[in-house]
Amino acid sequence: MIIRRTVEILLAAIIVIAGVVAWRALNPPQPGPLPVVPCRVTIADPASGVAEVSLDFDEAALRHRRQLILVFGDVRGSSKMLRAFSAIVDGRAADVRSEDVRGALVYFVPIADGARDLSIRYTIDPTYFPPGSDPGEPADSRSRITAALAIVRSSSLFPRFDLPGAKLGVEFDLPRAWTAVTPWPLEEGRVIVPADVGAPVEYLPLGPFETREIQAGATVIRVAIPALVATGTFPVEAIVTRELELVAAPLKRPGPFVATVVPDGFMHGGAAGDHTIVQSSAPQVLAHEVFHWWNDSTLTGPDAMWFREGLTEYYGIRVAREAGAWPPEAEAACLADLNGEMRALEEGAPRSLKDASLDPALTRLVYSKGALFWTLIDRRLRASGRYLEDAVRRVVTSPRDGLTTEELRTLFSSVYDGLVDDEFNRYVIGANRLPDLGLGPATGRSGCARELTMSVGSDDVSRF
Repeated sequence: MIIRRTVEILLAAIIVIAGVVAWRALNPPQPGPLPVVPCRVTIADPASGVAEVSLDFDEAALRHRRQLILVFGDVRGSSKMLRAFSAIVDGRAADVRSEDVRGALVYFVPIADGARDLSIRYTIDPTYFPPGSDPGEPADSRSRITAALAIVRSSSLFPRFDLPGAKLGVEFDLPRAWTAVTPWPLEEGRVIVPADVGAPVEYLPLGPFETREIQAGATVIRVAIPALVATGTFPVEAIVTRELELVAAPLKRPGPFVATVVPDGFMHGGAAGDHTIVQSSAPQVLAHEVFHWWNDSTLTGPDAMWFREGLTEYYGIRVAREAGAWPPEAEAACLADLNGEMRALEEGAPRSLKDASLDPALTRLVYSKGALFWTLIDRRLRASGRYLEDAVRRVVTSPRDGLTTEELRTLFSSVYDGLVDDEFNRYVIGANRLPDLGLGPATGRSGCARELTMSVGSDDVSRF
């Protein structure tokens, strides 16, 4: 009886062990978090426009991993950007597979059991043109390396990993007198760069930049300006201070932040990341991009680009004057050109700001008509002793993201007791032309209206 019972127990144990083995075969141990991956960025010849990047994974990083997935989101499947890619596992070339997934170039690197090291090398041209820009005009890009300096979009230089919390420990090997200015922490001589699929996009100045720090409340902003390159007089402190006064709310994220000024010929307009902005020396562009640190791309939904860009354009123009960076005449010329651009774009038929927000072909209308819509709203409110900032503050401090046009309309109606409902219904929701704002003739020379600036010199500009 005892022997029989012992055999039953042994058989049961064998069955349990077999079950565990079978389950483990189907469910291998989950790898732990990816350690910080050493990375080196080398720009040996900036005139070539390319960077050499190396990533090195040790045994701890590879343990229990069957493959590594790297996503180059900005490459859009183009070999013109990613010009070479190799992966060496334990001294042998890996059988790498790549796919174009919704415009991103994705690499799948197989990892054998017991692999001790993986070395990835690639050559990349990080030039990035946003949708709707002119690829034939270098200054329309938002990321590129030149002989004089570079602005590099993080997602155009570094891959993203399908691993939560992935980070790169980056060393920059740059030409003499060049430096890298980033918003990220420095640990043991390496810049710690977020590299998982949800990492925000940032714009990094690389070059002969001089930096200074300014305090915005409890937040530090690093200002980077190319040494010995004319960028005009740039009252960064005055612009940031004025926006802090107007919004009267802390920046959406803790710092530090980086504000980079580049020569006008290097970039048309500007761009904003979560903690970085880059722009030409036009003061209204700086004010515009700084305002995006409150009014960013996560705050509103796709149908509310009129709020994200139109309101930000309006505040950029207004703050440039109020901060003393622009005379009133410059503000007036800018608004007149935006008015001319809007009239030209709506010459065939008016469009609602909500519809224009959803149509990539009407992006410039969102900027021009959006800014003038907020000019109209601000005038309407001031005439009644009210202030636009009361509602704006409510929006930018909202705990929710992805606010829709309808939610914004409801909020403004509530804050102002219906005072601006008609304007929202006629111009945001409805397809109607804005009334005459008394802005004077357009000249196309302020630099504010892209579509109108392209027509300078023609006989048609002044009629708008």
